[in-house]
This record gives sequence, structure tokens and C-alpha cells, in this order.
Amino acid sequence: MAGVGDSGGGFMARLSRQTWTSRLRPCFHNAGIGGNTVADMLGRAPALSALRPYDLIVLLGCNDLPRAGDFAPEKRSSPDDYASRLKALLTAIRGERSLFVSSFAVSEKATGIAPALFEEYTAAATGIAAACGYEVWDLFHEIRPGDCGLLSADGLHLNDSGHALVASRLTGWVEGWLR
Repeated sequence: MAGVGDSGGGFMARLSRQTWTSRLRPCFHNAGIGGNTVADMLGRAPALSALRPYDLIVLLGCNDLPRAGDFAPEKRSSPDDYASRLKALLTAIRGERSLFVSSFAVSEKATGIAPALFEEYTAAATGIAAACGYEVWDLFHEIRPGDCGLLSADGLHLNDSGHALVASRLTGWVEGWLR
């Protein structure tokens, strides 16, 4: 994820600042590009794989999901295409230690994405990630659209508080990996 909606540069920038200490000096590369789908990411997988060895955190957005009143239906994926592409992506980029973070729920009113459809795609994604050997953090079931003002006004991106929450939780994983 590119970090849209956060004045602090996104959760990856926050994570970098939170984990950089005199003892720990992790180097982060955020490969997120706003608006990308799993097919787009799969096309970039060889370049990312060339950076091995690495530890990996994958957090996908919801750009693959069909929506009501869609402005770009050609970008969306059927559940089968999504599952197939995601399995190929996660297999291609798996790191030494890999964490898959499900997308967080977004506002149906703002995005046109039906909650039941989002649930279907999320269940497939977390199942595929686990089968590919990833640790899984099911953020979708943890952050709901109305929770504590974690979404920006567009109902699609995290705000400062949401990015801070994600960075804080990811810090625990990263610090555990670096011990």
C-alpha cells in the first residue's frame, strides 16, 4: 500500500521510524503503488524477487474487487482469477519470513464494494496466504469501517490513526523477526 491518507507517509514509513534504533537498523522498501491490482503486482514480482534475501510484509488493498457503479470494471477480478493470481504472486515473492495482512474493510457507501463480496475475497486471500506459508494478520476482521475513525473521509484509505495502528502492530512482528 502506498500510504495514501496519512500525513506521516503511511504505515511503512512509520514502521521504519519505529523500528530504527541503535540496535536494530532494518531497511524497508515499500513496493506499493496506488490503484494496483494483484495482476499489476504479479507483473512486478520478478523485480522484487531479485532483491532476495528479505523478509516480507504483504498488505493488499481492494482494487481487484468489483463494485457498484464501477468507473473501471476492466480492472476488477473474478474470485477465481483473484485467487489464481494471488497464489502465483505470494508464491513468487515469499521471503525468509513472510506476513500477509488482509485488507481492512472499507465503506460500502463510499466505494460500492458489498461487505459480503469483500468477505469472500478476504477469506480466499487469507486461506491462500496461509497455504503458501505466510503468517496471517486478519486486519479485515479487526478494523471495521466505523471503528474509532480509522478511515479517511474517502472511506477507502486509512487516516493518520489507522496508519499509526497498523505500524504499531507491524512493529511487533518486525522486532520479533530481528531478534
